[in-house]
Amino acid sequence: MRPSHIVSSVASTCFIPGLISLKKAEAFERVMWRALRGNVIIKTVCLPSSSSSDEKKSAFIVFCHGKETTDRIKKMCKAMGCKLVEIPDEHSLRSVRYSELITQIDDIQAILYNSKQSMRVELREVAENVEEWLVSVRREKAIYTVLNMFTKVHSDGLQKPGGGLLGEAWIPSNSLTAVEAAVARASNAAGLYAAVPTFISILQTGPNNNRSIPTYFEVTPLTAAFQEMNDAYGVPSYQEINPALFMLASFPFLFAVMFGDLGHGLILLLSGLFLCIFEKNLESKASRNEMFGMVYSGRYIIALMGAASIYAGMIYNDVFARSFAIWPSAYLLDRRTGAVSRHGSRVYPIGFDPVWNRASNALSITNSYKMKQSILLGLVQMTFGLFLGALNFVKNADRLSLLTVFLPQFLFFTCFFGYLGFLIIVKWIWPKDISLIITFINMALGLGKLEGEPLYTGQGMVQRVLVCVAIICVPWMFFGLPLWKVWERLRVKMAGYEPTSQSTPLLLDNQGEQQENLNTESKHDIPSTEIEKESLADCFMFSMIHTIEFVLGSVSNTASYLRLWALSLAHAQLSEVLWDMILEKTMLNPITLVVGFAAWFALTVAIMVIMEGLSAFLHALRLHWVEFNNKFYTGTGIRFTPLNTSERHVATCLCEENLL
Repeated sequence: MRPSHIVSSVASTCFIPGLISLKKAEAFERVMWRALRGNVIIKTVCLPSSSSSDEKKSAFIVFCHGKETTDRIKKMCKAMGCKLVEIPDEHSLRSVRYSELITQIDDIQAILYNSKQSMRVELREVAENVEEWLVSVRREKAIYTVLNMFTKVHSDGLQKPGGGLLGEAWIPSNSLTAVEAAVARASNAAGLYAAVPTFISILQTGPNNNRSIPTYFEVTPLTAAFQEMNDAYGVPSYQEINPALFMLASFPFLFAVMFGDLGHGLILLLSGLFLCIFEKNLESKASRNEMFGMVYSGRYIIALMGAASIYAGMIYNDVFARSFAIWPSAYLLDRRTGAVSRHGSRVYPIGFDPVWNRASNALSITNSYKMKQSILLGLVQMTFGLFLGALNFVKNADRLSLLTVFLPQFLFFTCFFGYLGFLIIVKWIWPKDISLIITFINMALGLGKLEGEPLYTGQGMVQRVLVCVAIICVPWMFFGLPLWKVWERLRVKMAGYEPTSQSTPLLLDNQGEQQENLNTESKHDIPSTEIEKESLADCFMFSMIHTIEFVLGSVSNTASYLRLWALSLAHAQLSEVLWDMILEKTMLNPITLVVGFAAWFALTVAIMVIMEGLSAFLHALRLHWVEFNNKFYTGTGIRFTPLNTSERHVATCLCEENLL
């Protein structure tokens, strides 16, 4: 029987409506049914929620009869956390209440709609200015952050009570005039409101405080990317030679040695030029996309690497794994056997003769050339790094390190590996069937011993002298600096002084006359090199570690440059595989040629340009960071980060933080 029939047939029947949590609805029905022994009728309806976070509710209505039953149901509803709704008993009053509720709902919906429209208009107006507000707030926060680093000082000697702020900051020398002008303008603007006059005083720093001085380089969009790559390894110390300057030329060149292909280099060059030409239009996208931003920041590097790869491709005579003959060849090729014979006395003007790429021994010829070329390039770059280290010693007036570090390192490296480069060049000039690797190994292990036919007259004697000099350089590097420090301390002690733990000379006698002589005579009697804080044992350990590192590192670093040969070979062979297996097999049919060319070009860009290019990039970066920088570069400096409140800089920082 339906509830409406019960209401109409039984005069004493009443109903109790309310709300309950949806989780308790089933338990509520079960409790009501058992407590009243089935003498009730319960109807529940799940109500829709406005959001997923709101708790779901269930509306219920309980039909019963009798006042005692009604009171009992209300108590049970209250105990279970139900919210009861008061509804009139008469039908006419319920109709009026229903109409009122419908009117209220319509009014509330109208208010919500108008509020949303007003909020949308307000937010649209706010969105137009939010970027300017964010930039202004970030600029003010940056200024107040710097002001909080100042020290409060009081003006006791002034007529006005009050005080000022005192702070120390690093300023580039060429910006000092602009800073003084800005401070003067601010002081004039303050006028009588300034309790303390504003002024700038230049502080002098001693030579022993160079490590605390930050390093600042003025960069352009071209040099900024190279400086960032160098700073990722380590920031240069103050007045230390900056490797980023040499990376401008050496990095694209070493990349091209591994990536040398005229066609692939052209694709890379066009990609870099596209990013450089449309850099203004792509800047906003680069600031919002991290992956594209990395490529965009290196747009000039990509262009330079592409140009260098075109040059290397001309030297290798390689374009998409094919050779090109611009000038007449100097050799004749037997197509049946692949043998090559000399033709005339002319020489191919630029790069490899195209005949060698089709000869039967093409792979061995290119391998021999690229392997020896890699070693020579490594020797030149590492020797240049040693001389840069010597320039650092000269700049710091460190003659001791120049004699005990640079000189034995240079002699050792030249006697062994410089001589290997000399043998390579001699064999190119006077070709002989002699293994340079075996000759070099016999020289190192046999104390200059020469086996077999010599490359030049007196080779055995030269090798023995070089090995003897190299052997002498090892204890020279090991004991040179520690023994000098021992002698230095003996001189200090013989002069009447004793070093303390703070490396401050103390007189053996504490009389006043000797204390006065400390400030005058010590400048002449005590050596200029400051006594180190560490003990002699630490000095010997430090020297031993660096000696072992340099001796073993010379071998590993030289061998590491063979990656130039290995990656160049892999690049050429993989490019040839793509040409032979995909493009060449589809050239017979025009339809298959279109499909084959599309597949070949897609794989060329994806594998040869992107993947191989990234591999060559990382290996070139490794050669600079490990093999080149460790010869002269410490990278323990502090980057100069000035206060920059320009709108462009602040907006860029906000974009990097995904706030714009």
